[in-house]
Amino acid sequence: MLTGICVDASMSTNLMVGKKYYLFEHGAHAFYVSRFPKEMTHFGAYSKSRFDDIQGATVEADVRNVEPPLIAPLENNKLYIATLDYAGTYNTKKQRYYIKPRKSKTHCNFYQDPEFQRFVGCFPIHWFIEYQEFIPSEAFVEKEVAIMAEPEVITGFEQISIFDFLSD
Repeated sequence: MLTGICVDASMSTNLMVGKKYYLFEHGAHAFYVSRFPKEMTHFGAYSKSRFDDIQGATVEADVRNVEPPLIAPLENNKLYIATLDYAGTYNTKKQRYYIKPRKSKTHCNFYQDPEFQRFVGCFPIHWFIEYQEFIPSEAFVEKEVAIMAEPEVITGFEQISIFDFLSD
């Protein structure tokens, strides 16, 4: 990547004389010209004769490679209680929540109640701290089993036909 100052802006509405641009090679006689230090942001290809004071540029990348802190992986089939430590710009209180890890192992669903009925949201796991395994109470387990143990049995049904009038 190079930088150069425009000396000829004739026949162009994008270039301005005296302004510094980022230049990227485009063949033997032209540059891709950009206002930003990335080639994919160029706004056109212009002759090399339009630029003067061409120099190699060293641009510091403004990209932050922030690695999330390492957390012991949570098991999908277990439930947890954890404290929300960071919520970004979301309007969520920093308090204790009931956590259900997702299959991705990077995010989790979190709830306000131990029955996991009042869903709050889905955030990255590393936004929570102080994980503790949560074991549901006996009443909650019996209630869940009771709901699942009563399948609805349909008896005494008969087949009806919509087109009975056609057979007459």
